[in-house]
Amino acid sequence: KISTAFSEKSDLQSALNQVCDLVSEFANLTLCEVWLPDIHQKNLRLLGKSVRLEISKLFYADEEQIGQIAMGKGLPGMVLKNGSAQFWNHQDKASKFFRKNAAKQTGLKSAFGIPLRYQNELIGVMILGTNSDGAFLSNQMILLEQLETFLGVEIYRKRIENDLHHLFESLPDLVCLMDFQGHFIKINQAGCELLGYSENDIQGKPFNEFVHPADKEY
Repeated sequence: KISTAFSEKSDLQSALNQVCDLVSEFANLTLCEVWLPDIHQKNLRLLGKSVRLEISKLFYADEEQIGQIAMGKGLPGMVLKNGSAQFWNHQDKASKFFRKNAAKQTGLKSAFGIPLRYQNELIGVMILGTNSDGAFLSNQMILLEQLETFLGVEIYRKRIENDLHHLFESLPDLVCLMDFQGHFIKINQAGCELLGYSENDIQGKPFNEFVHPADKEY
C-alpha cells in the first residue's frame, strides 16, 4: 500500500500524507508525520502528516503549530542529528517537545522518531506518537523501524521523479518522449504551445502529423 501511494500520487507531499494515514491506521497511532531537510540543509520541513483522527486534527489546529524548524530542534532534529531512532515519553515531553501545548491538549504521552535513509544517507525523519503509555509504542518499535530504509528509498525516488517533472515542464523548448514507431508518449507545455495542441490531442499521434507538408521528406 505504501508503494502504491508513492506511485499513484503525483507529488511528494500528497504521497507522504497518504503514507502517514496508512502507518497511523496500521499501528493505531495518534500522530504520524514526516520531516525532510530543505534544499539548504538548514531547516526541517513538515512535509507529510496524518489527520485521519479528530484528535490529530486538534493537534495541528493549535495556533503554535509550525511547518518548519531549525536543524537539531525538537525530536525530528535530534533524530537527524544523532542518526538513530529516539524515544521520548511523557516524563520529558514538557522539556523537549517543542509542541508541548498541542501535546497537552490532545493527551499525547509518547513519541518515537525514526531516521529515514537512502544508501546510508539520512534524508528525513518520521515521527510517531500515541496517547497510550510508552510501552504501547515500545512494543511496535522493531516493526516500525523497518520503515527506515523502505520509506527512504521511496522518498528519494519520488523526489527525483518530481525534480525531473519540474525540469521537463519548465524548459522553454519542445521536449517529448516517443515510442519506437514515432508516436508521442509525453510532451511538455512548451511543446504543446509550439504545436498549438493540448497534450491529450498530441499523445498517441505520430510526429509526422505535426510536420508541415513542405518539410516532409518523401
